[in-house]
Amino acid sequence: KGYFALGTILNGIIIVNEKGKIVRKINKERGLQSQTVHYLFCDEQNELWAGLTYGISRLEVNSPISIFNEKNGIKGSIYNVRSLDELYVSSNLGIFYYENEKFKGVPELTEENALQVFVSPVFNFPENNEQKLLAATTKGTWHIENKKAVKINNIYPLGFYQSSSDPSRIYFNRYFDLFSLSYKVNKFSQPDTLHHFSEYFSIGCEDGKGNLWMFMNSKPFLYNLENKKITTFEENEEI
Repeated sequence: KGYFALGTILNGIIIVNEKGKIVRKINKERGLQSQTVHYLFCDEQNELWAGLTYGISRLEVNSPISIFNEKNGIKGSIYNVRSLDELYVSSNLGIFYYENEKFKGVPELTEENALQVFVSPVFNFPENNEQKLLAATTKGTWHIENKKAVKINNIYPLGFYQSSSDPSRIYFNRYFDLFSLSYKVNKFSQPDTLHHFSEYFSIGCEDGKGNLWMFMNSKPFLYNLENKKITTFEENEEI
């Protein structure tokens, strides 16, 4: 496909295009057994074989699948993967972004500040024409921007939901409490406590009539955002 593989003495294999631009590097950090490459050979499946100082390696350079792990800079158990300008991966040891074929930790939420990080879906704010990636961590709620994390509040949310009737507003829950915050004029508001429930619950969706569908003990109920009225349903009752 117009690419050339170059074997090097100190840095594994470098793949370039017809103009000599480097498109990929394959070395020990990417799983190659040795940095010194003596011979290269392309087989009938167009995959690459490399004769190394230590052993022989077969590289599936044309595979549509890429594997990322500790060799690429990811640490911990993976929780979420999201794309916003860069590819972000969150784990129990922080949040990482993909750059130059490696994952690097977001300083505020990784390294010496390592903690459990759950990232949310990417939120779209039409009023500001912006996209934001929120992160729920054991040290509060943050938003990720330009490979940095900015703290919003000290609450550790268990789930996020963006309002369909008012996209500038986000609902989230923490065990028994329902909160909301808004994003306007390039700034997140402080959270408002909407309701304290007697039991743990989770947020479902908004019905467009001022209600939130939620679940408690695996049973659905309606929460009216204006008058805070709760509507429950008996078993087998039609909804």
